[in-house]
Amino acid sequence: MPAFNIDLHHHCSSDPVDRLFYNDFQLVDQSVAAGLHAIAITPHGSVYHHPAAILYARTKGLLLIPGIEKMIEGREIVLLNVQPDEIPDTFTFADLQALREKRGNSVFAFAPHPFYPRSTCAGPVLNEIKGLIDAVEYAHLYFSFYNRPNQIAVDWARANGKPVIANSDSHDLSMVGKNYTVIEAENADACSLFTALKTNPTRLVSQPYSLKRTLFFFGRVMFPLQLHHLGKYLRP
Repeated sequence: MPAFNIDLHHHCSSDPVDRLFYNDFQLVDQSVAAGLHAIAITPHGSVYHHPAAILYARTKGLLLIPGIEKMIEGREIVLLNVQPDEIPDTFTFADLQALREKRGNSVFAFAPHPFYPRSTCAGPVLNEIKGLIDAVEYAHLYFSFYNRPNQIAVDWARANGKPVIANSDSHDLSMVGKNYTVIEAENADACSLFTALKTNPTRLVSQPYSLKRTLFFFGRVMFPLQLHHLGKYLRP
């Protein structure tokens, strides 16, 4: 079977929570340049819906899957290949179970950065919801001397028979192509890729952050994002 490079966790300027300075068309171009075959755009709290960009990606030979990074009962879960009317503002794990029963293999759910030190990460509840997720994420932010959160995710996945997928969680175009998954699948369509992820071995293409890359990430991405969120909080 052919092998595909996939990265299923991206954000761009249409994100309703984070202020970003590149649009979905630019993300498509960067993904193609990085050698990716399939990506997902997963805005915080809102299902990605832009048919023109999906069509544009198709003309470039790239599969663009709509998704959402959804807060479910206080925990972040990424849902892929869903429609806006399927994910209301109030959405519980019981709702996710019903959606999975209805949609079967055409929908995919994973826990992003599950064991990082944030209260919204799903790590502490993974044992309770393991029947509702298909994979856990190998997050992009780690170092050669410290990678404990990802190591815990890998150990949990191995113990529970779940795949691990590497994603960029991009908040800057420079992040695209640095952390992704290689999977063998019948075809480069959503259902084929989801089925392959559940049954075939994955190969993670990833690299720890260097000092230069760390300084760039925090200066270019994290610090401006925190200022943006602080400004929204202080705004009357």
